[in-house]
Amino acid sequence: MSGGALGDRLGNRRIFCTGVVVFTVSSAACAFAPSAPFLVAARVVEGLGAALIVPGSLALLQQAYPAPAARSRAFGVWGSIAGIAASAGPLLGGLLVSAVGWRWVFLINLPVGVACSSPVWRCSPRWR
Repeated sequence: MSGGALGDRLGNRRIFCTGVVVFTVSSAACAFAPSAPFLVAARVVEGLGAALIVPGSLALLQQAYPAPAARSRAFGVWGSIAGIAASAGPLLGGLLVSAVGWRWVFLINLPVGVACSSPVWRCSPRWR
């Protein structure tokens, strides 16, 4: 709720990209955490970043697809991808932990964060 309210006040693109940056940087902090308390704190910050990403992404879709039919398809694709990610995430995370170690569960977010924020920043409309 707070992420959506911030997006309404400050611009959805800005809040979404801020969330991606916070999530990505805190993922790096998790990967290089020197202790368990530091890891827990970094995970809290990572959750705050995710709380900005989700409502921001939905608001950006709504702005990008003003026609109801196109918006419905976009939301359907978003929901499908979210469902696939929710089911595949634990499996892929387990494979990463088994193959290369637990830190890679967080390091995998770094290229994804960079790849995600760049096109959004360039292609989405500015908030007015």
